[in-house]
Amino acid sequence: MGIMDDDDTGRDNAGGIFGDASSSGIFGAAEAPRKTVSREEIIRLANEMIKKDWEYMDGMEVTSAIQRDAAIVLRGEFFLDDEGLPTPKTNAVFNMFHRVSVELSRKYRIDENT
Repeated sequence: MGIMDDDDTGRDNAGGIFGDASSSGIFGAAEAPRKTVSREEIIRLANEMIKKDWEYMDGMEVTSAIQRDAAIVLRGEFFLDDEGLPTPKTNAVFNMFHRVSVELSRKYRIDENT
């Protein structure tokens, strides 16, 4: 199985950038199957991880989550100023959500029926 499709979109032949539970990784090792859980469970797990992180700041909280291909996308407060511009906290939240999203996406998939 190749890394790139014939159309060179950057997606692997398994159907996503991260592949799926039945695909092989870049080095040929099979990925562990991901557990399907509810949207509420992903939000709970994400908030648990965030609050345990040393970079946690008061107000960082995931309020929704969606499944995009093989990635879980987390959403929450942006922390914009009165003029709608990003604050230093905005970047910290983005980085935290990204790290947690990558970790959760390796292990879980959101049940689309929840």
